Amino acid sequence: MTAKFVTCAVLVSLVSAMAQAAPPVAIQHDDEAGTLTVKVGDKTALQYQYVDQWAIPHFWPVNTPSGKNLLEQKAQPPEQFPHHRALWIVDRVQLEGGPDVDFYHEWKNYIDKAHPEQGHKHFIRHQAFDNIQSDGETASYNESLKWIVNRSTPVLDEHRHVVIHSLGNGEYLMDLSWKLTATYGDVKFLSDWVHYAWPYVRINSTFNGAHGGTITADNGDTGQSGTNGKYYDWVDYSNTVGNTTEGLAVFVYPDGQKRKWLTREYGTFGPRRPDALSGTKFTLKMGESISGRVGILVHDGDVKTGRVAERYQHYAANGGFTFTDDKAAGRITLREGNFPVLTYNYGMQLESGVDEKYRRACYVHPLYDLDGNPLTEDFPKDHYHHRGMFWTWPIVKVRGKDTQTWHPANPSLKQHFVRWKKRETTNDHATLSAAVEWKLNNTETVAHETITLNVLPADAVGRAIDVTLTLEAVGGPMTLRGQTDHNKGYGGMSLRGAPPFKGATVYADGKHVERDSDRQHFHWADLSTAERGMALFAHPDHPDYPPTWVTRTSYAGFLNVAWPGNATCTLEPGKPITLKYRVYVHRGDVDSGKVAEHHQAYIEDKL
Repeated sequence: MTAKFVTCAVLVSLVSAMAQAAPPVAIQHDDEAGTLTVKVGDKTALQYQYVDQWAIPHFWPVNTPSGKNLLEQKAQPPEQFPHHRALWIVDRVQLEGGPDVDFYHEWKNYIDKAHPEQGHKHFIRHQAFDNIQSDGETASYNESLKWIVNRSTPVLDEHRHVVIHSLGNGEYLMDLSWKLTATYGDVKFLSDWVHYAWPYVRINSTFNGAHGGTITADNGDTGQSGTNGKYYDWVDYSNTVGNTTEGLAVFVYPDGQKRKWLTREYGTFGPRRPDALSGTKFTLKMGESISGRVGILVHDGDVKTGRVAERYQHYAANGGFTFTDDKAAGRITLREGNFPVLTYNYGMQLESGVDEKYRRACYVHPLYDLDGNPLTEDFPKDHYHHRGMFWTWPIVKVRGKDTQTWHPANPSLKQHFVRWKKRETTNDHATLSAAVEWKLNNTETVAHETITLNVLPADAVGRAIDVTLTLEAVGGPMTLRGQTDHNKGYGGMSLRGAPPFKGATVYADGKHVERDSDRQHFHWADLSTAERGMALFAHPDHPDYPPTWVTRTSYAGFLNVAWPGNATCTLEPGKPITLKYRVYVHRGDVDSGKVAEHHQAYIEDKL
């Protein structure tokens, strides 16, 4: 049996350590035993159980600073509910055309209830860990899982991102986020009000309320009778055992949506989903995802001396932005908290099976919605040259030659990353700025490009990304023009929608664009479904404002500020041109996403 130890550069740090000289965090995983162990200093803080013996992967034990386990893995009589699994995520779901499966009551899912040793027919299975990182006071990892019925049929794909922070004195915080995706068809969620929390936590009999433990909510409410079914940002469970007071608090990461809580004196507690998805049946359409995020604080002292309220405020305020740079792949991903915002592809990219001529760089894909679902597509089979969020032109004349950056060309003209001009993250914005060269036949530089993305924090409805593109000819003039074929005029800043946007609705300047359109003047355009959308705004300083646009819904959605359209623009050395836009990613459709309202605020702010 061989355990694997991993120590490398930190990916993400969301909450600063709140004590001096916090001991380091280390991660050890053993695939044969099916365990991942997190140590803080030389002590085991917690262990994640994913061996096939268990139908449900779960965290157990979760140890206090003094080394006492807080959680119940499998209750034994007289304790109730032996199907509880310490700290776990489950639900009752049904894949279209498949059985209704209650993963919560795992004893229902035995192959033969008379012979539980034969195992389960429905279960959640660990698939792989990746990006296991540890660096001093912080460690993190990603995990992929599958929810499986009848031993082989996948229902849901799950992805988790876990970050553990050492806070000093043996205390720690685990930041846990998860996303379930209906990859294999529509999935109904059938859980009732009683039998789920997201996630569940089961405090053991040593610490629970039936044995002297205290449930305390953020406003001071206490006990099951005072807290169950009410809205809170956090709830704490603490007790004094052997003259030492310790506890565990669950923090809901603020996303603008309130959540009711399940609390029980026997030890179970946890937040629900937002009301629209809580205690009611709903369907996750194929390709859609649902996600959650909590902080698990293990602390010394009770709710007051453990500074639970203070630490929640610190957690909520420091989701922040972070970059992850995959240098081997040539991709840098921006996250807000635990969720991806966008990936900028600075290295040359080529999808497997696609012609070499389509290899390209210097564009954004994926652009994500607020729950980490991709909004864009790269290398779509109907238009291999489309690439997420990109800025290219179908007619370029330079050095006396006709070429383009829109399609592969002869001579070729491609964007090449040179260097980062700025990479900055704070709690209230992130900025990524890159210097890029346009090279003719991959050798001669004919233009300099600077692309700057300034990302603002998401609120309950949406997120704004300001895009500034500066272009300057090098060594002689360069002329840009939109597509002249059928006078379509396309070329310039573009957004290519992901497959779920096929048949989606386009609105522009508040009016429904019922069919594919060319050369219409708009201030803004939006592509959305009932669940999510993305809008593109042109800045009032944009040339020919309001510019002409090309929009498409006949395939999976396309928005293009078609500048200079059917006209031409000649760039001269020493005379750069700057184009500004805002991309607005939002929940819901154009109305519930408040796109027109947000555009007006953008205009008023920028004028």
